[in-house]
Amino acid sequence: MLQAEVVRVDRPYYCPQCRSNRMSFRLFYRLVQPVRKDPYTGAVIEAAPGPRPAVPEEAGLEVQCPVCNFRAPESIFVAAAAREPAEMVDRPGF
Repeated sequence: MLQAEVVRVDRPYYCPQCRSNRMSFRLFYRLVQPVRKDPYTGAVIEAAPGPRPAVPEEAGLEVQCPVCNFRAPESIFVAAAAREPAEMVDRPGF
């Protein structure tokens, strides 16, 4: 079984689609498996052993809002949060 290291994301998100969610999100990480294929038949000639987690340069993190199911690159959610900052409210007990 593949064990991927979880990337810590310490930036606020805001869903630009439903415009109501700032707290619950699903993070999608991509896997990469380099292969060489025959250009005529499409048969795999050579494959690296098993998939591995993609590095940020290969594929960016995708985020999904569970409220409206909108899914996009992380930068879209970060930019939406920067455009519309959350209002600070007094939360008793915290």
